[in-house]
Amino acid sequence: MSRFVHVSKMAFPDFPVVGKIAVITGAGSGINLAFARICIQQGAKVIFADLKLTPEASTFVDSLSPKEAVFVKCDVMKRDNLENLVVVSEKEFGDVPDVWIAGAGVFEPVRPPNSD
Repeated sequence: MSRFVHVSKMAFPDFPVVGKIAVITGAGSGINLAFARICIQQGAKVIFADLKLTPEASTFVDSLSPKEAVFVKCDVMKRDNLENLVVVSEKEFGDVPDVWIAGAGVFEPVRPPNSD
């Protein structure tokens, strides 16, 4: 049984996603994977946009129909990767995304003082 069972019983009562197309950046793990699970359970089609999937996320995506969910490798620091999500949505689901969950983290490298 998944550790996200308690989350899966949640719903979006004020924001129905049935029949919507959702792009979730960072859906390869953690809380964004939980968002993706909820969206799928509520009847949305989901694009899992991340650099990679954790084994748990991979198993989950593999268990779904390609009409429900697709994984797209995406680096949110690269505009062309983000624009590609719209292209994939149109190709796989027949329309542009309705919902965007911008969950991917962007980390700036820390430079030592006076390194310029």
